[in-house]
Amino acid sequence: MSDIVALAQLLDKCSEAEQSRAQQPQVAPAACTPANLQQQLQPPPQQQQTIEPEAEESDSRETPQYDVVMKQRVGVEDVYLGSTRRSNSLHDCNEVVVRVQLPHCKMSHINVTPTDTNLCLTTPLHKLSIEFSQEVDSKAGSAQWDPRKEVLTLTFPLRAYDYQVVS
Repeated sequence: MSDIVALAQLLDKCSEAEQSRAQQPQVAPAACTPANLQQQLQPPPQQQQTIEPEAEESDSRETPQYDVVMKQRVGVEDVYLGSTRRSNSLHDCNEVVVRVQLPHCKMSHINVTPTDTNLCLTTPLHKLSIEFSQEVDSKAGSAQWDPRKEVLTLTFPLRAYDYQVVS
């Protein structure tokens, strides 16, 4: 009998909790439209923070002309035999080559800061920030300065990922 009494007490507690929930006023969900969704996503005015303009925005240095090229190592077996199953897609690229034209600059004035996801280049006259589309190995990169053309060429190998096909 003690099991039945314990079960009855448990069910009484559950029914009391349901009754107390039923007595609380029900709030109808608001219709979700783009207008009120924007209002819901904005924090209250006291929580909004004022964002100070960064030094980059007030920087008067110009952005130099540059090219970002994805590069593949292609051999005879790729061109004539097609035995390595390479394609001309970004997936099969091996390197990223960035060519930056820096007129009126000397090599000693160029400061390059590469990371695995972006590249920052500054000179007294120019400033450039590039975000790579794929991760690179920034420590294995190389740079070449051509003083006649005033072009800096940066080459970074892409990180190799092993993709596993799940079937």
